[in-house]
This record gives sequence, structure tokens and C-alpha cells, in this order.
Amino acid sequence: TLSQMSRFTGGQLYYYPGFQGDRDQYKLHVELTRNLTRKTGFEAVMRVRCSKGLKVVDYLGNYTSRVATDVDLAAIDADKSIAVLIQHEDKLPEASTAYFQCALLYTTTSAERRLRVQTLAL
Repeated sequence: TLSQMSRFTGGQLYYYPGFQGDRDQYKLHVELTRNLTRKTGFEAVMRVRCSKGLKVVDYLGNYTSRVATDVDLAAIDADKSIAVLIQHEDKLPEASTAYFQCALLYTTTSAERRLRVQTLAL
């Protein structure tokens, strides 16, 4: 189906049942404007790391993966999301902080390679 193309390319698919220009033109205009003006990263690779005693088990979302620890994305923007399943593997030290870190390497529209890192302490 058409959904597979948008799934693997990081795109989006919109459905307009019984499309009528006079009724649906505003919705089409808003959605098309959003898609053409939002900031987008290309050729992205994402990896999540966590503290000892925790383990990344799986990623959920529309992506491909060449290596089990990485998520490969053709395109990424603020409207996309990836869920990460974390497993409690070992006993965590008492009163310690658990850390999660997400690193995203991507290419901007001006062909710059950038690395964005987010760290969360719980």
C-alpha cells in the first residue's frame, strides 16, 4: 500500500475521503504548508543509552535498522516520534540516579552534519 512508502521514507500520508476542493482546500493548504516549512533532518541515526542495570530492548516506530542498537531514519522532524522499550536487567544501586541518553546524528537541509544529544536523569 501507499503507507509503506511514507513509513520507510519518514514521510506522511493524508486521507481526504470524498475530496471536494471547496470543503477540503483549507485543510490541504495547512497540511501542505506544515510539510514544506518545518525543519527536517535527513539521513539520521539515533541511539539510546542507559545506566548500568537497565537495557534498551526495542524501538517502536517507523524506521529501519541496519544495526540492532541504532535507529536509521530517512527523515526526522518535530512531528515524528520513536518509543524506546527499557528493561530492568540488574539491581540498581540504592538511592542512585538512572541516566538515559539519546544521541541523534543527522544532516540539515544546508548539508551540515549535526549531533544532538539529550540526557535525562531520574
